[in-house]
Amino acid sequence: MNLALFSVGELFGGVEQQVLDLCSFRRAGGQSAPLVILFHDRELASRLRGIGIEPVFLGGRHRYDTKIVGDLVEVLRRQETEVVHVHGYKATIVAAMAKRHLPFALVKTEHGMVEARLSRPLAYLKSRVNSGLELFYTRRAVDAVCYVTDDISRRFEAAHRGLIRQTVHNGIEPLPVGQFERPADMSADVFQLGIVGRVTAIKGIPVAIEAMRLLSIDTPVVLNIIGTGVLVESLQEMARRLGLADVVRFLGFQRNINDYMAHLDVLLMPSYHEGLPYTLLEAMSLSRPVVVSDVGGLREVIRDGHNGLLCPPGQPAAWARSLERLIADRALGEALGANACADQSRSLTLEFMGSAYEEVYTRALERQAGAAGHG
Repeated sequence: MNLALFSVGELFGGVEQQVLDLCSFRRAGGQSAPLVILFHDRELASRLRGIGIEPVFLGGRHRYDTKIVGDLVEVLRRQETEVVHVHGYKATIVAAMAKRHLPFALVKTEHGMVEARLSRPLAYLKSRVNSGLELFYTRRAVDAVCYVTDDISRRFEAAHRGLIRQTVHNGIEPLPVGQFERPADMSADVFQLGIVGRVTAIKGIPVAIEAMRLLSIDTPVVLNIIGTGVLVESLQEMARRLGLADVVRFLGFQRNINDYMAHLDVLLMPSYHEGLPYTLLEAMSLSRPVVVSDVGGLREVIRDGHNGLLCPPGQPAAWARSLERLIADRALGEALGANACADQSRSLTLEFMGSAYEEVYTRALERQAGAAGHG
């Protein structure tokens, strides 16, 4: 089948990684590479070119310019596209409107929940409007919806009733343990903690910083915050205020992220909600011990005391106790990391994810053909 993957491509996170991996999966299986449609020529576009795929870009005078819909219809018609797989509200809405003019099966992935920004009323209002439009067009035009966790699937059970619905966990190719160089700014003489991802409120990073203040150990410890986001400056101020400026480091975006992750002693995810982050899968593949919040997709993958430690979100004292446990017992960390690596390579692989999506594409095509025939 002729497949198109349609996303925004503005940032580079789990959504963009999935698009990239699905392209690699199809090519590795001997199928034609998908058509990739984006709104922004940024990091994802650059990485796609690195594997020999040139994306198609859509743009208009503003984000609601109806010209974008016509341009998408022309692109899909030229490529004789049979299935469009969308990620995000903007791609969903535009593809649903294009489907009024051109028959194709429409598949959507729900990667997580919308982050409310109550401190920014206008942004919050726009988010609510966009979410409402996305739900309207999902129910009207989407044939199948996939969810990266069962938790997200349950949250959309009523809203998506009547559609093909399936949980498809994210998956990655196992990473080559032992082949990543230690960055020069990560001393082997210091216990290295790390948080990797967007620096936003939902990630719960203040909890980790506060936990650093509560540690009662002699071992030198550093918390590396790797990523960018709206809270960087306020968290830097928090670290200074607590006297932690020397042990809480803000490293920004790092392209060689696996070099850093491979040499972390513990990866932290103190989030208030998560889908199934690629960062978690990569840490597991690299045999890194993880301490994560007992929420969402994290609790679906991490079994406390087996392949990581679960902590209650928003409770710095509990996080400090878990960190002290791993700092004092290196053998425990090694056992957790080894089990995590085995679990990832067994069931959270690109092969599992890619094959599941191919099955969903087929079911969506059948549903679309049935609806066309009935009409």
